[in-house]
Amino acid sequence: IERALSDLSDRDRAIVRARRLSEEPATLEDLGRRFGISRERVRQIEERALKKIKQSICDQLGIDTPAAVSVELLAA
Repeated sequence: IERALSDLSDRDRAIVRARRLSEEPATLEDLGRRFGISRERVRQIEERALKKIKQSICDQLGIDTPAAVSVELLAA
């Protein structure tokens, strides 16, 4: 996961870490204030970043289809 995270921009990585990899996940509203963007924009960035992470993990593992990897792995 760290290797996949390293491919993201600093902002995208911070959002994923705060929302998915934290003991107490940050809210969309909190992150929106922190980055000066709307809650909806934070949600969109998170969704796009998770897709990038999923694709990166698939590439690393040699899996052809990203559908075979669950984004829930990030919560583990």
